[in-house]
Amino acid sequence: YNDIYLSDRKVAGILCQNVREHYLIGIGINVEKPSSIPSELSGRFGYITEKAPLGSYEKIISGVYDQLLSLFCEDPTNVHNEFSKRCIHIGKRISILKDGFEKVGTCLEICQNFSLCVDVDGSVEKFDSGIMSILE
Repeated sequence: YNDIYLSDRKVAGILCQNVREHYLIGIGINVEKPSSIPSELSGRFGYITEKAPLGSYEKIISGVYDQLLSLFCEDPTNVHNEFSKRCIHIGKRISILKDGFEKVGTCLEICQNFSLCVDVDGSVEKFDSGIMSILE
C-alpha cells in the first residue's frame, strides 16, 4: 500500500522504516520501459515513459525531494486525508503477504497511523507492512 499507480499499473514503490526515532525512506521509480518485463508482472507493471530524456533523472529526484520536504512540513492530518483520498485500493479485495502467510480481505481504510485496515472474514485487521496486491 506504499505503491504509486499510473493507469492501474505500478510505477513506483515507497518503503518506510522507523529506526531509533528516525525514518528511513526508500523510493523506487520505474522511469523507463525496460527491455523485458517478467510475464508474472505483465498486467501490473508500469513506467513513466518509453525513453527518458537526458537529465530527466535529476529532475525527478529533485521533484521527489521537494515534495517530501513539503509533506513533512504539513499537518499530519492533512497528509493522512490526502493520502486516503488518493488510495486506489480502499473498497477493493486485496491480498497481503506477510511473514510467509497470505491474508485476503476487503480494504476498509487507511488508519490514522497509516496502517491498512482490512476486513478479513468479518474481523478487522491492521497491517503496517507486507506485500499487498489488488485482486481482480
